[in-house]
Amino acid sequence: MPSIGSDRLVCALRFAIVVLILAMLSGYVHAQEPSELQPSVQTAELPLAQALSSPQHSDPGPLLFGKGFLRGYTDFEIAPPHNEPDLGRCNQPQPNCSAFARYIMGGYLEFQPFARTFLRHAYFFYEPRFFFGDNIPQVKYTWSMAPLAYEKTLGLAVALPKHFELRITNHGVTSFPPFNVNLGPYDSGPNKEPLGIYNTVGVRWYFGGYDHSSSSW
Repeated sequence: MPSIGSDRLVCALRFAIVVLILAMLSGYVHAQEPSELQPSVQTAELPLAQALSSPQHSDPGPLLFGKGFLRGYTDFEIAPPHNEPDLGRCNQPQPNCSAFARYIMGGYLEFQPFARTFLRHAYFFYEPRFFFGDNIPQVKYTWSMAPLAYEKTLGLAVALPKHFELRITNHGVTSFPPFNVNLGPYDSGPNKEPLGIYNTVGVRWYFGGYDHSSSSW
């Protein structure tokens, strides 16, 4: 018959084994808690991190005079002898008329004042050309820079979808002395050549990556 002391020892061993098993289970659960809870913590912290990293209010930029609001080019050309541009003022019989240019100076300018809103699709353009020279074909060829005429083209352009553009254009000419008066019955008159004075409304289409065609509407 087992003694009382041995029964107590068996009970103590059983209790110790149960406590050890519970301790091991508790440690296992405690070790698993960070990895099991980590996804939820990351999920909760992710929107906050994104909110802190992303700007709350992006700067839309200036309303007027944005980057590139003034753009264009200038050029200077020389016509070799026997290639002088005819300004259309010298018609026979006018053997002494010398409105044949040696030099052409000009350029092209675009002014886009608005950088935002629908008005950003509109801009003004200006294309001046100045003619200089003192030449008479087959009679006199010089390198003079005597002023002959000032030609200008200016207007308003509005960009449309699909790389189209609406353009309203005005063209005019100013003749310089001595060509600022009528030169005779065969002369069309001052301030009319080249091309004369006119106004047009037209549509332009850009393609192949040329100029404004590379910018989306």
